Amino acid sequence: KWQIFGESLPVPQTDWYQWSVTRFGGNITPDITGPQNLTKPSSRTAPYFLSGDFTTTGTWTIPAGEKLTLVVNGNMTVASPIAVGANGFFAMIVKGNITIDPRVGVIEGVYITSPTGTISTGLSTNPGTEQLVARGVFGGGIISLERNLSSLGANATTPSEVFTYEPSFLMSMPEALKDMPISWEEVAP
Repeated sequence: KWQIFGESLPVPQTDWYQWSVTRFGGNITPDITGPQNLTKPSSRTAPYFLSGDFTTTGTWTIPAGEKLTLVVNGNMTVASPIAVGANGFFAMIVKGNITIDPRVGVIEGVYITSPTGTISTGLSTNPGTEQLVARGVFGGGIISLERNLSSLGANATTPSEVFTYEPSFLMSMPEALKDMPISWEEVAP
C-alpha cells in the first residue's frame, strides 16, 4: 500500500502486459521465442512480442528518434547497458520478472512488470563497483533494491541505485502505446 499524508491507499494493479496484448489485437503470434540470448532487434514503431525467457547481450543503443518496444511473455534479464538517444524510446513490458545483472551500470527507458512481477537490481558480486544508474520510468509489483557498496564503506554516502524519473519517454513513445484519456475541467477557486 502507498502512504500519502499518513493515509494508506491501494497500489494500482494494472497488468500492463495484458493491456499491451489486448491493445494490439489479443491473440499475438510471437516475433521471437525463447529461451535465448537476445541481441538488440531493429528499431520499429510496432512492438516486438516475445515468448519465453530472454537475456540481453551486447550494448544496446537506441538512436535518436528511433523506437523499440518489447512485450515479453516470460522473464527478462538485462545483462548489458541500454542507452536511448534524444527523442528515442525504449520499453520493456514483461509478464514475469525483470532482473538487472549487477555488472550493468546504466539503463534507460521504460521497464514495467505485471502486478505479480519483480524488478530486481541484481545482487552485488563485487560490492563497491556496481552502482546502478537507471533513467526512465520503472514499475512493478515489487522493486527489489539489492546492490551494495559496503566494501568501500560508501553505503552511508553513495546510493547503490540511482533512479531518475524521465517523463520525456512518455512523450516519445509510439502513438499506438498512447492511450491516456485525460479530462480537463476548470474548477472555481
